[in-house]
Amino acid sequence: MNRMFLRWLGVVIIFTITIGIFPTLVRAATTATVTVNATPSWVAITNTPSTIYILTTSIVSSSDTTPVSAGATPSTTAGFFTLASQSTVATNVSIYSANFTGGSVWTLATNATPGSAIIGMYAGTVSTTFGTVITTTPGSVLKSLAANVNGSVNSASQTWHLKVMVPTVFEDGAVKTGTITLSAVAS
Repeated sequence: MNRMFLRWLGVVIIFTITIGIFPTLVRAATTATVTVNATPSWVAITNTPSTIYILTTSIVSSSDTTPVSAGATPSTTAGFFTLASQSTVATNVSIYSANFTGGSVWTLATNATPGSAIIGMYAGTVSTTFGTVITTTPGSVLKSLAANVNGSVNSASQTWHLKVMVPTVFEDGAVKTGTITLSAVAS
């Protein structure tokens, strides 16, 4: 009987040590966790350069106050601007502008045809093709500038360029200021 008692005592001691050393082998978990991740559908863009100067024969990004001639048709070089997307989704980018202010207003032409105090503008994304007429109309009728510019996963960017049709007649010599807006939406 002593032997049997010692065997059972040995089993109990080994079992107790096992539970103390390896508690997870013997006990079941009473809780479990799940990590939840979510990437929001985020649309964000930047454009460089952000300020330009219209000259008679070109458009530059460094400060230049050389007067522009009436009827001039200056343009940027192909790929002059870089539109970069920090979006987490593919985007469609559209473009529009306000009329130019400062003294007598330069009205933005709806068909890019210049006139007396009427300025026209085109934008493009391929070589020197200026296929998008820039108008003052925001909203659903914006002109598409770049389709499916991918987000930060691919660190995508789209270059674009601009052509300006300067008014054929000026009504004053005041400096004119206009703002081109690029608007991105998830595609």
